[in-house]
Amino acid sequence: MKINKDLLSAFLVVLLVSAFAYTVVKESSDRELMEIRKIQENQRVEKYQSELRENAANQKRDSFKNILQQQNIGIGILSDNFKNINNSILNMRTEYDKNFNELKSTQNESDHINSASVNEQFDFISKYKYKEYSGGTNP
Repeated sequence: MKINKDLLSAFLVVLLVSAFAYTVVKESSDRELMEIRKIQENQRVEKYQSELRENAANQKRDSFKNILQQQNIGIGILSDNFKNINNSILNMRTEYDKNFNELKSTQNESDHINSASVNEQFDFISKYKYKEYSGGTNP
């Protein structure tokens, strides 16, 4: 069998070109694969950092929420205290007005007794004693 040199040369050229193309394609795909792996690693790092930032933000939110709840409780207590103080002041004012009216009434009675005649004074004292001992009004 006779081997044709031209055919053998063409086969060797095709074989060399195929080997070169395979090497170029393999290097190119290896580079692309490395780039994809770098991108994926960067994405993992960014995702991890994003989760850390999100956790930190959630912790701050929870901290602020707890502080606001404590402040609301404190404000509620202060509000109750102010209501109690206000009620106490109103009760004191009512007692003051009542005592003032009683004092004024007593002073008016005293002035009336002092300016009245002896018979009127005696009559008033009799009525007062009757009220004091009987708990009722003078008939």
